[in-house]
Amino acid sequence: MDNCDDGTIIGTHNVTTFPITSNTTITWTYTDKAGNTATQTQTVTITDCPPATEPEEINLLSLSATDDALEAVVFPNPSGHYVEVQSPVESPVRILSLEGKLLLESTTNTRIDAVSLRNGLYLIQLPDGHLLKFIKK
Repeated sequence: MDNCDDGTIIGTHNVTTFPITSNTTITWTYTDKAGNTATQTQTVTITDCPPATEPEEINLLSLSATDDALEAVVFPNPSGHYVEVQSPVESPVRILSLEGKLLLESTTNTRIDAVSLRNGLYLIQLPDGHLLKFIKK
């Protein structure tokens, strides 16, 4: 039976502070319970990093689909012959059954003809996946 298990690892290097800003050598020494030692030396090479860029002004050209979902409104609800999804930005919408079957496609801010739909509950899917509900009577 040997006493080689459960030793300690000691790391030393020639730099006294971090972060390391230039090439440096790190030496790892392992000593087991029996006093056997093993040493490994590594040279760490630091490469120059490009400087951080200056912040630029950002101009918002449109709202994201997530923003649209927060402001989208379905009316009339319940509906009879038509339904409209009003949104600050025109975007495609899909009318789905509760089972997820695609029934109609249209865009926001236009009347969607609902005459062909049976009475019941339907889902309107926005481009970001958000779902709005409406009732056809």
